[in-house]
Amino acid sequence: MKEKEKRTREWKGGIRLNNRDYRDRTLNVSDPEERNFNIKDEKDYIRKNLLRTRLSLSESEVEYKSDRIAPFVINLQYYKSAEKIALYYPIKNEVKTEGIFRHAREQGKKVYLPRIDGSILRYHEIYDSRSLISGKFGIFEPTLKSPEISTEDIDLVIIPGVAFDYSGARIGYGKGYYDRILKRISREKRVALGYIFQVLDRIPTTDADTSLGFVITEKGIISCVKGEGGR
Repeated sequence: MKEKEKRTREWKGGIRLNNRDYRDRTLNVSDPEERNFNIKDEKDYIRKNLLRTRLSLSESEVEYKSDRIAPFVINLQYYKSAEKIALYYPIKNEVKTEGIFRHAREQGKKVYLPRIDGSILRYHEIYDSRSLISGKFGIFEPTLKSPEISTEDIDLVIIPGVAFDYSGARIGYGKGYYDRILKRISREKRVALGYIFQVLDRIPTTDADTSLGFVITEKGIISCVKGEGGR
């Protein structure tokens, strides 16, 4: 069997996402002829496998890990100094944000959730979950009546994701909603929540992708900018 065909079969056969072979392949993602995959294929493969793993979590596991993550967020200096914070409504076993929402409101911070408007996200202030409605993709979101804020005026944007790496790269669901938003705020204001199994050594990126400032998991803070946190 030719070496290229052998590698392709091994890859599609289900090599673990975080082993040495995977890391070497990802580091060479710019050479599609060498591995017979392009960046979209790589991202789709990672997305499919990590989504499957995340969906396999039990409700108690999601609750436990989310409860572990919330204190790391609350103790982040950028969170402490923020007056206006953007959160997300979790779906598909994403890290829950209720604890962060409650703490933020208790501290007198304003909290915003995204509303999908065509190809972009618009952030609106929320006061409790009872005011949310089911929007595009079945995700609960604020109504048009809720006060809207410009993304540039938000002090901290907290988002979900499917995969991350230690440099701040992120893979979402492939629609680009958050990438378009994150380009409008400084990097240290970009925070993603996820589980430690979602963090890989390296994931493929394109020029359209936007890097994160921090990735926070149940194991702690991964700082992708200088000055705070650690691996």
